[in-house]
Amino acid sequence: MGIREEFRHFQNVLRSNITENLDERALEVYVEVPPIPFRDFTPLLSLLGYEAGYVDKETRLAYARTNVRPDYRIRVNGRGTTEFQWILDLKRPTEFLDKPEYVRQLFDYMQHNEVAALYGVLFNGRHAHLYVNEQIARSNRPLGQLPVVRARLDVDDDLFRLFEHLSTIAFTANPLRRARELVKKENARIEVTGQNQRRQTLIKEKVQAIRETPPENILLAIKEACSQGWSNTFEVPTIQDVQKHWNPKEVSAVRPTNATGSLPFQDLIIAGLLVEGQLLMKEYKPKGGKKHSFTGIVHKDGIEVEGRVYAPSNAALYCLHKINTSLKSSNGWQTWKTADGTVLSVLRDKLLLLAVDTQPNAEATA
Repeated sequence: MGIREEFRHFQNVLRSNITENLDERALEVYVEVPPIPFRDFTPLLSLLGYEAGYVDKETRLAYARTNVRPDYRIRVNGRGTTEFQWILDLKRPTEFLDKPEYVRQLFDYMQHNEVAALYGVLFNGRHAHLYVNEQIARSNRPLGQLPVVRARLDVDDDLFRLFEHLSTIAFTANPLRRARELVKKENARIEVTGQNQRRQTLIKEKVQAIRETPPENILLAIKEACSQGWSNTFEVPTIQDVQKHWNPKEVSAVRPTNATGSLPFQDLIIAGLLVEGQLLMKEYKPKGGKKHSFTGIVHKDGIEVEGRVYAPSNAALYCLHKINTSLKSSNGWQTWKTADGTVLSVLRDKLLLLAVDTQPNAEATA
């Protein structure tokens, strides 16, 4: 069995055996280097290539006021005489690894002058969070204030990623460069996340401003917002941006009064985006089979197929059942197209923006 397969088997063992009533001590059997080989799985530290002599369990670290003991302090030789260390700290499966006290405790272990660990890991049997000592990764100088970057590794993701950074093999192949690459990727992810969060904040602020607009002007305010953009530093938002933060009930106040029946399909007709009697097309190509084409007709209550009227998705499923009766669903909004190739979902997204043009001009009728 190769190392990837062993990690995959180890993750399956964790999924089957880690329960909420386990504590940190119960997790040790899945982590420690055993005195004799396990029959059904290899524990984590053994998978990473460590023998008992490299692992110090609950070694006391002296502090001015108290003594602390990380669960595992692992020492490993790099190239030449260079020695690296990393910390593994266990938590109960029910514990949230992002708790500030857990993270701060791990940071204290990592920056202790007896350790100066390149990596630190919090592990609860279900999730693993890997932290990088950025200062060591960049300069290998003695520690001062410790800048640490976190990269989250999930049991349901791929624990083999731990092998890529923490195995004895990884520490012999330029571990500092590998750590720097991880820091760079994580910093880039944090920057993108920050930009998205700032953008979402601006969107929420704009939506709140739209909410305060008189009901008769709401659609116009949305249209102006989506044409001008939220800020000079961000791209022009889409109607989906508004919809994510918008309660559909708030839009109902400005829906045309003659709208009845299925929503939002009938609104497409009222707004002039679809016309009764208009031809719609749908194509389906099963894997390894030939392409099939279907036609439907726009009806005021839905899409007419072979004399019967259905909602868009039901009409799509009716057509697919002619080819394969085992199919359970079909998104008609994504598959029915007009003659020019526009899918219904695109027309639906335009509905709020174009509806304002279908209503009487407030000033003209005043």
